[in-house]
Amino acid sequence: PVEEHVRKRLAHMREGRAHRFERHRHNDTVLQMTGSPMPGGGFVTTFNDITAFKRTEAALTRANEQLEARVAERTAALSRANEGLRRENDQRAAAQQAAQQARRDAERANLSKTRFLAAASHDLLQPLNAARLFAATARERSHADQSEALTHIQTSLEAAQALLEPLLDISKIDAGAWDVSPSAFPLARVLEPLTAEFSVLAQEAGLALHSVTSNCWVRSDPALLRRILQNFLSNAVRYTPQGRVLLGVRRSKDRVRIQVWDTGPGIAEEQLGTIFEEFSRGASTAVSGDRGLGLGLSLADRMARLLGHRIEVRSQVGHGTLFCLEVERVAAGEDTASQSRVLNPADEVQALAGCQILCVDDDNASLDALTGLLERWQTECMTAPAEDAPEVVADLDIEIAVLDYDLGRDKPNGLELAARLLEIRDLRCLLITANRDRAIVERARKMGVSVLYKPLEPAKLRATLATLARA
Repeated sequence: PVEEHVRKRLAHMREGRAHRFERHRHNDTVLQMTGSPMPGGGFVTTFNDITAFKRTEAALTRANEQLEARVAERTAALSRANEGLRRENDQRAAAQQAAQQARRDAERANLSKTRFLAAASHDLLQPLNAARLFAATARERSHADQSEALTHIQTSLEAAQALLEPLLDISKIDAGAWDVSPSAFPLARVLEPLTAEFSVLAQEAGLALHSVTSNCWVRSDPALLRRILQNFLSNAVRYTPQGRVLLGVRRSKDRVRIQVWDTGPGIAEEQLGTIFEEFSRGASTAVSGDRGLGLGLSLADRMARLLGHRIEVRSQVGHGTLFCLEVERVAAGEDTASQSRVLNPADEVQALAGCQILCVDDDNASLDALTGLLERWQTECMTAPAEDAPEVVADLDIEIAVLDYDLGRDKPNGLELAARLLEIRDLRCLLITANRDRAIVERARKMGVSVLYKPLEPAKLRATLATLARA
């Protein structure tokens, strides 16, 4: 109010001080009043219109505020852009790291292949060369001597196969082609046959094998679990010169620890980190005379990781070694698999007697060997090229079709041929292949076709065919 303004002015005049006031009118005009006392008495006041200055000042204030808002907005946008670039760089770094890891894996795989060829060349050529020599001498001997030569040939080929199979299994796992079928089952189903098998081997080696029975149930793949434990037991018996081997089971709330102890020479601490690498063979192999390629533990490690099981190793030089496999424990259930009757070789041959089997293979030597084996098992075996197989199935009461997968160029593969045959008749099909591709196994499973891999084991072939014949 004007009265208040005048009072303030008069107060300054009485105090003899200079003063400056600003007065805003209703039309936003700004007046600046400046007053100061006179030397001889009195007071002088000047009035200045500073409206333009104040408007400019307000405009500058608004511009400054807008500028600060824009700077904050640009800063936030820049931060978001930097965060995006950081994520992109992280993704690029992760991709580069993955690519480097893949390259290292590929280089390691190539190195493993090179090491295998170097390590296996002599060990593989030895039994193959022996088989060839035995085959050559068999032609010049009597019938009795030929039988002995054939036995040696069989032994040599089995030795070569024993060297090749672990590498084939490792390649199959690394390629993701291994068919894993985890299920719940009693652990005794795996441990009891292993105990019976290795008790004989341990006795022949002058060792005592002790086994602790167990009635607990686990979740795993029975075949893979057996392979892992079989490897542990085989190493324990092979590398233990005297003493004993123990197969035991320790339980926890949700885990089972299957342990294989031995009183062998043990493994040095500096070797424990490399025993699961390919072609790793400890110092004890020189004592045992082992001729393997050092792939057993590497294969066991891959199988355990494939199943999600953990392997633990403890060893003390001169006192023995412990291999422990940790498996998931589950509640007990009904063991339908153990209730099914297992056929012995004589029962298998009886089940196959008179069974009509069609064999299709584009390799005549393999076909002759297969048909000769089937005829020994008293089957009625027939052969046909792939293009004639549907006509044979339509005309004859074929029960089982044994089909090679690769039937030659411009020919259907074994699964395609099986699909045609199944459209004609409800028969059982067995696919034989050396291809470990997982897609083949999955497709065969969906079609209800059994699969066996080359090289074929006669006992396994007979058991598979007997099972199909009884189905």
